[in-house]
Amino acid sequence: MRKVFLVLSLLLSLGMLGACSNEEEEKSPFFYYRYEGKIIQLIPSTIERYYVQTRNPESREHLESVAKKGNSQNSSKDEVTMISENEFFVSSKSYLMENDYISELFFDTKGNPYYILPRIILALKDNAQIGDVIKRHTDYLVLDSDQRLQGMITLTCNLSDAKKVLKVVAELDSNDQVVWCEPDMICKWEFY
Repeated sequence: MRKVFLVLSLLLSLGMLGACSNEEEEKSPFFYYRYEGKIIQLIPSTIERYYVQTRNPESREHLESVAKKGNSQNSSKDEVTMISENEFFVSSKSYLMENDYISELFFDTKGNPYYILPRIILALKDNAQIGDVIKRHTDYLVLDSDQRLQGMITLTCNLSDAKKVLKVVAELDSNDQVVWCEPDMICKWEFY
């Protein structure tokens, strides 16, 4: 009986250690991508500013109306700024809606701001097949038919937020068939 108790205690302890390490991993502020062989560290900002890509007409109409209302009141600080038909900069969590793609603001170690888009760009080694590289991710990665540059592959992500995109970037970047992999980003703009 004593041995059974010790074994159960040990298993329970190991399970708790695993749960703690997973929780710590989720809270880790370290996200990255590789650029020209260098690791670019991204740190989530504490500033409430978001990039939102709407995924349904109701959400788009809601953000458009908030943007128009803010602009018509001639406020000094716009709360929602429309940047394209379904893309917005949003300055408060209260305007965020479920099912949209949301990127919080990130900074690199030099203080440069980034928003992560729901797209990944990568290059494969010769004779590598994209299907083999993304086979674990086919539920939420789609090959973009509109490739922007020859030799690069663009994947559209059906994920809810930037941290999930960055996690997939890290996984794909570690694949031995991938030359490089990075998120598509907005990295040069003026705050509104």
